[in-house]
Amino acid sequence: MARFQYTILSRAVPGREEEFVAWYRERHLADVCRMPGVVSGRLFRMDFQRVYELDEAPQWTLMTIYELEGEDPASIIDSIRAASGSDAMPANDALTKAGMIQAAGHLIASEEGLGGQNGVADATLRLPAREIPAPSFLSDHARAYLKPQRAAAPYPALGDADGWRAYVAARDEAVLPMLQGISTQVQAKVEERDANGARIFDIIPPMVSPGSRGIVLDIHGGALILCGGELCRIMGTNSAMRLQRRVWSVDYRMPPDHPYPAALDDCMAAYRTLLRERAPEEIIVSGGSAGGNLAAALMLRARDEGLPLPAGLILGTPEIDLTESGDSFNTNDGIDPGLRRLMPVNLLYANGHNLADPYLSPLFGDFTKGFPPTILTTGTRDLYLSNTVRMHRALRAADIPATLHVTEAGPHTGFPGGPEGAEIDREIRNFIQTVLREG
Repeated sequence: MARFQYTILSRAVPGREEEFVAWYRERHLADVCRMPGVVSGRLFRMDFQRVYELDEAPQWTLMTIYELEGEDPASIIDSIRAASGSDAMPANDALTKAGMIQAAGHLIASEEGLGGQNGVADATLRLPAREIPAPSFLSDHARAYLKPQRAAAPYPALGDADGWRAYVAARDEAVLPMLQGISTQVQAKVEERDANGARIFDIIPPMVSPGSRGIVLDIHGGALILCGGELCRIMGTNSAMRLQRRVWSVDYRMPPDHPYPAALDDCMAAYRTLLRERAPEEIIVSGGSAGGNLAAALMLRARDEGLPLPAGLILGTPEIDLTESGDSFNTNDGIDPGLRRLMPVNLLYANGHNLADPYLSPLFGDFTKGFPPTILTTGTRDLYLSNTVRMHRALRAADIPATLHVTEAGPHTGFPGGPEGAEIDREIRNFIQTVLREG
């Protein structure tokens, strides 16, 4: 038995890139795994590179790498090549006429090598393709969140600033109508303010009494590049309603025009401004996904710069490891319906800085020097499950009060609006009340 990689380079018909990627993920790999001699297979890597023909018409070259296992790699590769385009492995018309322009195999390990080196067993688990149903006990609302979604648009090349601006604009435009529909049902007082150069939305929901001193500094998600401006206002308003608290929502600057450390600088400016209006024990800092990255990094930097820390921290499925080293980046890749690996975005955001720097990947910070009590939330299908679990363990190892809540079958989005999401919201509100010492 041998394990080997099979690499394919191919081009998409311009304008049909999403269909092209979906075909590789959902159909072509399954066809490859049905080839004679293939015991198991998985998608190892998929990367886009933007290229241009002489007429300047943009096209995308996709590098797809499958990791396969079988008795005879050479014969398997020959079978795949021979079957390509046949009834056994039909091509997709989203491919250009050039189709698959190169294919090659690379041996990872032979039958002897699969036992590992120096007597140490290989811990890699190889699974055949299988179907994963949604648990029957979930609410209908939650089950809807687990439905497979269309493949996301490919990322631009790292140095293509115009391409990234277009990508961000298209993604924000797609999300805005849905969030606007939600926000029309919300009655909250919203004021735009300047916080020492950073823009924030000061949001007071109707259930907050005028004398309430507790406040949440909320840092929105969006892969560190999305959901600014109006989307930030809407998301901040939704957070205020869910948490039933006054919120300052930070509309931080983002790539491609404002890479690291601009976003963290804005969060620091907002926190410094808030400290002039509130005592630290009256402040909660909150962040979800990319906002969780910035919220945790804010705590490390505020501490390092001598600022007092807030009463508590909320981390919702935080993107706190930009190196993407956790187990769930493999186990939940393709299981989480709404999130994929973000390495090209991480590199864009980092702007040449080391991804393992604690201000970029707070998971690797030193928490023994001080960190606020923290509540962390995730789900068993969350791509960031490992991020959240590892952060919880790191905090507890430093004796920081930290509570972890894991939702069964929960994806990265969680189940907002459903009973499962309501349970998590209640836990977060209880946490806020406890750390603010309200009754």
